Formats: sequence, structure tokens, C-alpha cells
Amino acid sequence: MTVGVGLQLAPLLLAPDHSPAVAADLTGLMGLVAWPGRVIYAPLLQRLGVQTLPGGLLGLLGTGTGLLHSSASWPLTALGTMLFGLASGALTLARSELLVAWCPPAQFGTVNGRLALSLWHRR
Repeated sequence: MTVGVGLQLAPLLLAPDHSPAVAADLTGLMGLVAWPGRVIYAPLLQRLGVQTLPGGLLGLLGTGTGLLHSSASWPLTALGTMLFGLASGALTLARSELLVAWCPPAQFGTVNGRLALSLWHRR
């Protein structure tokens, strides 16, 4: 979902009459704020735990998406873009963390190795 919104953000922003410059700026902003989302993930993980943090991140993702779809106001659209980007960046790390928490390390490594091998054979 996050990749799809990232790819379609500029056209989504152009639809409610935002200028092309604003759409481009906000699209870049979403990518830019994904980095701080990744940076704050580890401290938040220690504080909240692997069971709580992804739920909060999904809530942020939903809030950001809601603001993007419901607001023609530039400040609210920018806020939605930032919330979505932060959550998206942190969820990049959360996916792996959840897999590690639920799967034994040997199984996690085996699955990743097989996926990498299958991709390598397709070349």
C-alpha cells in the first residue's frame, strides 16, 4: 500500500486542484520524512515493544491517508503527507522486526535465503 500511495501521490494531489509545484513538493516531502521515521523506530521499539508499535504506526498511516483524501487544505495535506511518510519509513523496519519476533531465526534466515536464491535464478 505504501508504495502505491508513493507512486500515485502527485496525481492524487493534482486532483483537488493543488498546483504541480505543491504536488511535487509534497511528494518529495513524503520521501524525505521516511528517513526520520526509520531513525526514531529503534528508540520507539524499545519503549513500546514489538507488539504495540506496529499498530500505532498503522494508525498513523491511516490518519495520514485520511488527511490526504479528505483535505483540500494545503497545511492538512502536508500534515497527512508527513504522517504517512513517517509511518511508512518506520514500517519498513517493523515488517522485519515482526517476522523475527514470530519466526525462529533459523527459519527466518532460510526463508530469506530461498527468496534471494529464487530471485537470483530469474536473472
